[in-house]
Order: sequence, then C-alpha cells, then structure tokens
Amino acid sequence: MKKTCLDNKGQLSLEYILSSMIIILIISLISVPVLLTTIDYSNDIIDSIDSKNEMSKITEAIDFCYASGKGSKKIVLVDFNQNANMKLYNDGKKGICINQSKFV
Repeated sequence: MKKTCLDNKGQLSLEYILSSMIIILIISLISVPVLLTTIDYSNDIIDSIDSKNEMSKITEAIDFCYASGKGSKKIVLVDFNQNANMKLYNDGKKGICINQSKFV
C-alpha cells in the first residue's frame, strides 16, 4: 500500500504559485518602463502633428492675405496644447511658420 503525503503536494503547489508570481513580477518590471516610454514618445508625436496643423492654418492665412493685396486681413484662431514658440516669415512668395518648441 502506497502512502500519499498531502504536505508534499501542498508545498509543490505553493512553490508553483510563488515562482509564477516572481516571473509575472519580473515581466511587469521590464514591460512597464518600456510602455511608459512608448506612451511619452507617442504623445510627443501627437503634439508635433497638432502643432503642424495649427501652423498650417497660420501659413494659409499669410498666403491668403498676400494674394488678396495690401490692407487685407484674416483672423485665424489657433489652439496649441502647450506653450509654443514659433516664428513667422514671408519671403515674398510664400508664408512660412517655424515651430521652435521642444516637446519633452
């Protein structure tokens, strides 16, 4: 007759649970910083694209006023998500808006 010891099975189950928890902890310690960095980069790209779209509105208004002639005006409403530093130029042919913001 074989004796089955329940204590050994319980210890094996406990070791399996603990080793699984350690593996999950290691995986999350590696993946969370990578995911946070990826989210930061994607937010920077979104801010950059939004800034480009808003600057496009400005340059279109500059071109419109230049084509319309002397004394023409156009009101442009722009919305930037953060502090923006930009320079506006007109080389006589085309309006140029340069974004100098550094997204961090």
